[in-house]
Amino acid sequence: MGNISLKVKIGNRVYPLSINEADLDQAKKAEALVKENINKLKEDFGLNDPVDLLAMTAFEFANNNLSNTAPSNDGAKPSAEVEKKLLDINERIKELITLD
Repeated sequence: MGNISLKVKIGNRVYPLSINEADLDQAKKAEALVKENINKLKEDFGLNDPVDLLAMTAFEFANNNLSNTAPSNDGAKPSAEVEKKLLDINERIKELITLD
C-alpha cells in the first residue's frame, strides 16, 4: 500500500496530510476524537478560542497518554514515536499561539 493524501479539518483549519493508506482509518478516528474533545470543551467550559481549544485538547491527550504509558515497576517509558508526536503537537501549538 502506498501513501495517500488526506485533508483533516480541525476547528476552522484544514491540514493536508500524506499518510500510508493502511493508516487511513486510524487517521479518521483521530480526527473524530479531536473534534469530539474540542466540542466537549466548548460545551463544558464555554471556550471559543480555537487556540485554547486545541491547546487543552493536546494537553488532555498528552496527559491521558502519559497515564497510559507511565513507567511501571519495569521502568517502561513512552515510545520514541509517541514522544515525537507529542513534541510535534507542542510545536504546532506554539506556532498557533504566535499567530495572534
